[in-house]
Amino acid sequence: MSLAALGTLTGGVLQLHPALTIPTLDGRRLRDEPLPDTLTIDASQLQQADSIGVAALVWLAALAGAQHKTLAWQNLPPVLNELLALYEIDLPTMSQPCKKN
Repeated sequence: MSLAALGTLTGGVLQLHPALTIPTLDGRRLRDEPLPDTLTIDASQLQQADSIGVAALVWLAALAGAQHKTLAWQNLPPVLNELLALYEIDLPTMSQPCKKN
């Protein structure tokens, strides 16, 4: 899955699509791609999310950590916060760069 599957990237800000759900993400494969040093994820337009959407955002956080990049999360809507709480996922904590060995 490329960043384009999740939203529109402009100037270091990824504006998430209105829906990150099974119908909108089904069949898209996860694939690594270079991220900017700091990427802001703006979820202000996100209206629908399900477990697949959460999995895609966890993938993005893991990708950023593996590349030693920083993600900044903005405007997480209640629908996403409820799912993250249900799954006990803290995206900001997951988004810290991994320590280099």
